[in-house]
Amino acid sequence: MFTEVRTRDDKYSIQQMNILLVDDDEQVLDTVFRILKLDGHTIYKANGHVQATAIWDSHKDDIDLIISDIVMPEVNGIDLVDKLLENTAKNVVVLFISGFTYNYLEDRGISYNDINFIAKPFSISELKNKIKDIIK
Repeated sequence: MFTEVRTRDDKYSIQQMNILLVDDDEQVLDTVFRILKLDGHTIYKANGHVQATAIWDSHKDDIDLIISDIVMPEVNGIDLVDKLLENTAKNVVVLFISGFTYNYLEDRGISYNDINFIAKPFSISELKNKIKDIIK
């Protein structure tokens, strides 16, 4: 399922995956897309829950990792991912991202200790290291 891909900086290389990337911020989508595409990943970009659901319905058997913003209009990322994975037997790894503070999230009942989480802004190495940590 995974193929080892070497990057220019071997220290941060991660396995090639099919990734569903969900964020309502186009700049974040484009930046993370470019970072991960350079490592040979197949990236499905979704600007919100409607696109994410359509992509999931078409590619759920292929997707290995979901990277989703938490705070988005209409449907938050945690509820979105729960809905996507509710009838799926496949073990899909999930990484949540957010530009909101830990306190903001916890005030809304979202404990970052219970999920794979990285705070925005993050560096390329922080993102790649977090992915490496959670796919082990």
